[in-house]
Amino acid sequence: MHSPSGSAGPVLHRRDRVDGSTQDEARDLVRSGAPTPLAVLTRDQRAGRGRLGRSWSVAPGDGIALTLAHCTSVGPERRSWYPLVAGLAVLETIATLMRDQGSRADLGVKWPNDIVTRDGRKLGGILVEAEGPDHLLIGVGINLRPPAVPVDALALEPAWLLGEGGLLAMGRERDVDAPEESFDAHLADSLEMAAAALDSRDGDAGETLRERYAMTCLTVGQQVRVLPWGQSQLGGTTEAPLCGRAVGIDSRGRLLVDTGGAAPVPIDMGDVHRVRPDDAPRRWQSIRIDGRRTQRDPGVRSGGALRQ
Repeated sequence: MHSPSGSAGPVLHRRDRVDGSTQDEARDLVRSGAPTPLAVLTRDQRAGRGRLGRSWSVAPGDGIALTLAHCTSVGPERRSWYPLVAGLAVLETIATLMRDQGSRADLGVKWPNDIVTRDGRKLGGILVEAEGPDHLLIGVGINLRPPAVPVDALALEPAWLLGEGGLLAMGRERDVDAPEESFDAHLADSLEMAAAALDSRDGDAGETLRERYAMTCLTVGQQVRVLPWGQSQLGGTTEAPLCGRAVGIDSRGRLLVDTGGAAPVPIDMGDVHRVRPDDAPRRWQSIRIDGRRTQRDPGVRSGGALRQ
């Protein structure tokens, strides 16, 4: 697997074990004055965290935990696309690995940036946090093997890359299983390139990137239930969840949900759950991208590059 840019990419700081999270390790490096971009990587993370305050840990060798520290001049009010574009970068890196290994890649993004199989199992997730006025910490977790501990009752069923039941073909796992191989560096480089591309447009994803994301987002077209920030399926806030059909992505990267009103409701935060599979047989699916309607073949992801 080759670096997408052909350059050295971010400096990769490997850790045998991280008792906290790679987010905290990367933050400490930035605060100490280490030059960015840099990435912190471990395959043994004891106290990681994900979106909406969820905890996430990696038993030794069972997953990849990586955080990219990226310096940006884009102001906080224009950073809404960074989490989504990070999801695309991770998705396309994994799909390239699977294609190179002769495996079938049938993956997509659950809004905003979970990496999922088409049947709804979660392979990885992303957390983006600000560090000071001009740094972003882009954290990524990818399952290499089945979780060693029971899955949270509220979480999606897991998917993984290696071993029995893994997405990579058996016997074709060397590029990701060996720490000295290039997958980790390729992943960090892809994240940095994606963030730098947004920097160059002052945070604007642009029409092409918005369409790439919308065509890859498996949430679009589904009936969904959106739980408000801070609420879980077991309780939390008293605010009622929003239910409807996810119909597209707007110019700010928000999920558009049709609740039957005059216009779709834009969602910029919250916990989105699929409430029933959309099994209606049809060849083309109509979706909304930045106020326009277009069509996609439900079997195609990102121009077909993600389904081999």
